[in-house]
Amino acid sequence: MSHRFFAFAEAFIDTDPRFSSRFIDRVVLKGFKEPVTLFELLLDNDPDFSIKHETIQAYGEAYAQFCSGNWTAAGKKFLDIFREHGLTAGVAMALRCDALAGSPPDMTTWKGIWRL
Repeated sequence: MSHRFFAFAEAFIDTDPRFSSRFIDRVVLKGFKEPVTLFELLLDNDPDFSIKHETIQAYGEAYAQFCSGNWTAAGKKFLDIFREHGLTAGVAMALRCDALAGSPPDMTTWKGIWRL
């Protein structure tokens, strides 16, 4: 879900123990100029609910490394999340880290926002 929907639903999500959320990414969608922050709505009937909830901190740490331009460390952490927990977002982010390490952006303008 986008940050706009998340802001609308956050109070409800926070008061109902059946729900949780986790940050996924900041991207600029094709054809758009402004970034969108993406969240995943977690439902307690999802078999991966606990795993996704428990990896929020590790994912956040990997994403912080990604934003700071430390793509090798970030890629390793994202791959660890995938290997240890089977969460495919880790693979997608690790692939981005590889691409950025191979062709780094201008760090004076890099803000961790991926352009689709």
